[in-house]
Amino acid sequence: MSDAGREIRQEHERLAALRRRLQEEVAAFCSSWTSLREELRVFKDHLRRHFELEEEGGFMEEVVRRWPHTASQVEALRAEHERLLREAEALLETSGRATEGQPMDAWVATCRRLFSAIREHEWKENRLIQEAFCLDIGGGD
Repeated sequence: MSDAGREIRQEHERLAALRRRLQEEVAAFCSSWTSLREELRVFKDHLRRHFELEEEGGFMEEVVRRWPHTASQVEALRAEHERLLREAEALLETSGRATEGQPMDAWVATCRRLFSAIREHEWKENRLIQEAFCLDIGGGD
């Protein structure tokens, strides 16, 4: 595995751990609101870094180089990166208003939808990686 691949995998693991911790905090409201907002900010920053690693010299370029027919899938994943980051930023911005009269249930539901979308996005990326790097198409003896 290349250095970029290892770095992406490590960042993916850190991101997953942060996501799990945030999910637990949101579900149980176990931490103070300020702490939860700060963890959400840290999560968003890691999410941005993770996406940057994938896009800039990461697996996405290698997938398209090896399998040009995947260009539309890779472009769709890049577009999802932008959308997920916008949603994370919006969630962080609305977190300040969530305590100022807006129902917490709506904010938590938005949080859960974002986490679910990120999990689905990761699944798509993993599937693409498996297809591009692990699929043995044979060589015909």
